[in-house]
Amino acid sequence: MRHNRTHRFTFPLWAPLCIVPFVVLLFAIIHFGVPVVVGDFWGTIPFMEEVLLRHEFQPSFLLSQFNEHRFPLPLLLITGMALLTGWNIYAELLIAPMAAAASVALLCTLFSRTLPDRHWSERAGMCVFTSWLLFSLTGRHVWLMSIHLTAWVSIACFLGAVLLATGRPLTFSRFLGVIALCVASSFSFGFGLLSWIAILPLMVVQPVPPLRGSPLQMHRRIVWVALYLAAWSATVFVYFHGYSSPPSHPSPVFGLQHPVLLVQFISTLGGAPLFPQSPILASTLGALTALGTMGLLAHALRQRRMPPSALPWVSIALFSLLSCILIGIARVGFGSYVALSPRYFSVASLWLVAVLSLSILLTTFPRIPVLLALGIMESLVIVHSMREWTPWEQLSANFRRGMACLQSYEISSDACLRELSAGEPESVRAFAPALERMGMVQMFSLPADVSYVLAPDEQLGAWEHTENLDTGTGDSSSIVMGWAVLPSCRKAEHVVLTYGHDHTLLAHTTAILSRKDIAAERGTCFRKSGWTVEISRDAFERARQIGLVEAWVYDEQLHQVFLLTNEEQFNS
Repeated sequence: MRHNRTHRFTFPLWAPLCIVPFVVLLFAIIHFGVPVVVGDFWGTIPFMEEVLLRHEFQPSFLLSQFNEHRFPLPLLLITGMALLTGWNIYAELLIAPMAAAASVALLCTLFSRTLPDRHWSERAGMCVFTSWLLFSLTGRHVWLMSIHLTAWVSIACFLGAVLLATGRPLTFSRFLGVIALCVASSFSFGFGLLSWIAILPLMVVQPVPPLRGSPLQMHRRIVWVALYLAAWSATVFVYFHGYSSPPSHPSPVFGLQHPVLLVQFISTLGGAPLFPQSPILASTLGALTALGTMGLLAHALRQRRMPPSALPWVSIALFSLLSCILIGIARVGFGSYVALSPRYFSVASLWLVAVLSLSILLTTFPRIPVLLALGIMESLVIVHSMREWTPWEQLSANFRRGMACLQSYEISSDACLRELSAGEPESVRAFAPALERMGMVQMFSLPADVSYVLAPDEQLGAWEHTENLDTGTGDSSSIVMGWAVLPSCRKAEHVVLTYGHDHTLLAHTTAILSRKDIAAERGTCFRKSGWTVEISRDAFERARQIGLVEAWVYDEQLHQVFLLTNEEQFNS
């Protein structure tokens, strides 16, 4: 009784610590999020156009292949949110942390069910650590790119299936629930197909209640396992029917042909959530995690004692390990640096959480060293999250500039649109008209009756210099840079380049980059006044031949366009 009172007393002390990282993450998403389509999400545009504009629905499109994935469940979720919000991308940006919150809640429930009562401090420590790890700000690409909600939905479905298959006799309704969640996980993200393999051991060993006192319990289990395998086979068949490997991706055979690189990639991926900027430390931690997994399982087999409470964590560790292997085979051809990509931290984090839980269940480590290790890892996560504020600002600025390019896609260069397209600007140019028809993009143009102020009362900005960039592939561009604000030191949302006496629009961007040098000279409101835009070299040279290329800042409130100082011309 004394122990229970202590547990109830300490709950309010550690539970809020699980909520803090979630609140910080929501604030970061709302503050830095940009309501613009990014990356793989461009593939969903035809479907969204049919639903939102034509009010048609083709079920076959739900199984369309996006990159390596088929995700009808998240696509239905996105479509529903689009109908409710007019396709405000912020809705999708907020679904991912909600799915992550569901994952944390499911893991904490597993901690309470599987860790013994005497380990209440370890349960509290694991919940807090898991929350900070899964809500870490290091995954900025995951949280600011709405398409990655698919991974979190898949993980939440898998963990829900593990929870259903754990702790109590497996009734037929819970058995059907496990199958439904595995199907949902499979059709939410590619690695969800591995959930079937990971949960299979639980299907085999979970107690099955006898049927009306019948002694044929084993036969009943065999039938259920057979049904489970049949459902898995059907899911795999549907998933890979008509499947084709993306042509731009390296062959999976590359990873199998280079096993050393593959092992190094997997070990780096396993430790990346705690050491996202150090390949050596990440690889070392990943290797130790793999050795710890094998050592714990070998210890349990040698002792011939695998407590039922450990089986869910074996399934989670297996799911995460197999996912890391699958990611390694598919991505090692891109280079080892991809192992540190934040988009894979979610599934890699589960491996570390599962191994820590197994170490508590299968060993007799003293409590103090375990809590000390959790505290050290927690500190690493917090330190890395604190360092991420500037990268979040930079990524948000890139998306903002990409959105400015999208608003003038008819004249924007491929280099400018590449911010949004994961290296395929032609997809942006092809689908941008559909976004315009759906009202997702408001095309930018200078009004015909706007007044041009050639001599502002104060200097509102400057076109400082231009650099030529040659990629060696014929896609050369000119990068124009400067700074700008609006009167009263307001943020300059629209910086434009024009040419000719009729002020033909050449480029459009926004001033959002950090300019500490200007702020030190003119004041703190100039801190985010920097702008840059990439223009096709050919288009820029043609504009210069016509003449009078100028940079302006447009004030929508005053209905005026103010000329920026051309310092490049003065310095030449």
